[in-house]
Amino acid sequence: MLFTYNSDTPNSTILFANFSSIQDLIKTPQSVWDKLIKNKINTFLAPSKIAYRGPEVGAPPVKTKNGWLLIYCGESKKREWTINAALLDLENPQKILWQSKGPILKPEKLYEKRGVVTNVTFPEGAVIRNGKLMVYYGAGDKFCCLATAPVSAFSPI
Repeated sequence: MLFTYNSDTPNSTILFANFSSIQDLIKTPQSVWDKLIKNKINTFLAPSKIAYRGPEVGAPPVKTKNGWLLIYCGESKKREWTINAALLDLENPQKILWQSKGPILKPEKLYEKRGVVTNVTFPEGAVIRNGKLMVYYGAGDKFCCLATAPVSAFSPI
């Protein structure tokens, strides 16, 4: 399980937790969560020292032949919510095989730049259909949008 700790802050971090079943997740004692969060055990993506807001989980990972494709909200040095991508190993999803060097989508259109919250492109869902990645994202915290790209663009191979 990937989850965001301290969302919407300079310290927002994506953490990884491993469970054998959904029942194990539900029955996890609070002390385990406290230790995981306090020590940031299994930090997956952490913010830099100069982050306005750290990385946050976005869309659930999508399985591809090359790995799990994770579309997430990238770290920002200014008040901006961008979309980034990473390809994770199929057997060990804590291993990042490839990561975008910067945003794959950032606020540029008026409906992304203005809204309930300004400068927002936040990933909400992703699917692959006929070799095309389709990312559903919130724009300006006011609109739902769709961005597409060939899934082959998100691979180190």
